[in-house]
Amino acid sequence: MTYDAYDAKPTAIGTRHTSCGLKAGQRSDRPFSRLTRRQLLASSAILGTSSLFAACGREATDPISGDPATPTAAATRIVSTSLSSAPRRPVAFVFKIDHGLAYPTALATDREGNVYVIDGDHHRIQKFDSNGQFLTMWGSIGDGSGQFVFRIQGPIPGGIAVDERGIVYVADYYDRVQAFDGNGRFLFQWGRHGNSAGQVSFSSGLAVDGRGTVYVGDADNHRIQKFDRVGHLLSEWGSAGSGDGEFLALGGVAVDRSGHVIVGDADNSRIQIFDSTGHFLMSWGGPSTSGIQPEGPPGVAVDAAENVYVARNNGDRVEQYDHSGRVVAEWGGTGISDGRFIYPSGIAADEEGNVYVTDVIGGRIQKFRAP
Repeated sequence: MTYDAYDAKPTAIGTRHTSCGLKAGQRSDRPFSRLTRRQLLASSAILGTSSLFAACGREATDPISGDPATPTAAATRIVSTSLSSAPRRPVAFVFKIDHGLAYPTALATDREGNVYVIDGDHHRIQKFDSNGQFLTMWGSIGDGSGQFVFRIQGPIPGGIAVDERGIVYVADYYDRVQAFDGNGRFLFQWGRHGNSAGQVSFSSGLAVDGRGTVYVGDADNHRIQKFDRVGHLLSEWGSAGSGDGEFLALGGVAVDRSGHVIVGDADNSRIQIFDSTGHFLMSWGGPSTSGIQPEGPPGVAVDAAENVYVARNNGDRVEQYDHSGRVVAEWGGTGISDGRFIYPSGIAADEEGNVYVTDVIGGRIQKFRAP
């Protein structure tokens, strides 16, 4: 693989500040502050892990030297599902990775089935194969090239996506996108905090289509921004509101094989779908439904059959929709046993129909085979 297209010089990110990594003039009480209360209650009452909410900006340490994460072996079994409004369709639990991760928030898969996860409290990316075996990791806390800040307090900005060539795009607290090869070698970056064209305020998700076009969820600015593969702005759409093409608490972003852009619109309790130019196509959900609304940016994924998956963190469950918005499966519930979650956030579907879900408070990834 050659990287002649990646010779652009890195974009300046701005002056680094030492007060919890905040930018000059930026407040620490980012949107979605209700997350902090829920996470604190969940961690204290269920896990008793107050260390998850340690002081901002602390240096992360590897939990186990040389072996940062391993899968917990589990025979494939069925996780029961029950829906009054949809057929009963069982989901197979495959395995979990529940060691060496702290506050995993988002993940993505590549064409080979490898899984890349944002390991939030450790400010790094970890990579596993489709069997859950650890492959590599990269990153440390900071604002330099190849460094990240994923969590300071409360809500978690950021996102991760992998294109057809295996280039890994990562967004973090500094509202920039960094690109790496599959082994973690830094390639280039673009973006900075702000509300002008090409700038981002609270990156809530990333997605890449088959041509390498990168879509960034820009939550504070209530818009989607579309970039080419090296960071040149192509277009943007969206504004604050509840109409078609408007967003309140914009969440996860996914792109299907037809080029449709699927966006979680949290406070409007819906999913919106657009074509690749930003033209509104359809939505499902709405204020009268509780099935989609999460307490923070929802994770969204789409599989090869154009089924859409939503990580619903207000019910600690995952919902599967067909391309028309009909619920076809649902699984989860609050808990630490297999198939349950404490604040699911990131979600991804691979080429084989497997679904991976990050369990933020539970500190793990779970793998399922959906119907």
